[in-house]
Amino acid sequence: MSSKFFERRSVRNQLKTYLESKGWINLNWSEGFSSLVLETIVPPYITVTLDDLGKVELEIGRDPNINKAFLRKVQIDIYMEDENRVNAITDDISDFLDIEPILIKDNNTTVIGSMVSDTSSIIADTNVPSFEEEESLRWGGVVSCTYDTFYPNG
Repeated sequence: MSSKFFERRSVRNQLKTYLESKGWINLNWSEGFSSLVLETIVPPYITVTLDDLGKVELEIGRDPNINKAFLRKVQIDIYMEDENRVNAITDDISDFLDIEPILIKDNNTTVIGSMVSDTSSIIADTNVPSFEEEESLRWGGVVSCTYDTFYPNG
């Protein structure tokens, strides 16, 4: 069993807790991404997306219902009011991806799996805003990382 919904939700919840401990409060959050959302984004805003990169075979001849492992790409899009804030939060998110394993929890907050980052895959970038539409001026950042995702009991 795997659940990208619970994985994405767990990344968002743990990232939110981590950022709040660093002083980043009153952020707007979403999960997944829709082009319709882009028009209504008001900084400070963070969205978490997760892509399935496939299944990993841990051993030959294993029971297919035990120790399932998957590769996931987590991407965090950030929208802030100015360049200094987007650079600072991008650094904090990169640190989070580097040092914090993710415990995948279901709706009952039961741990059903875990995610461990491949720290060599962390990429962080900031984007200069378009000054053509000053009413929607916002600085953007993107941080992504590949995770090994494990479900110990299938």
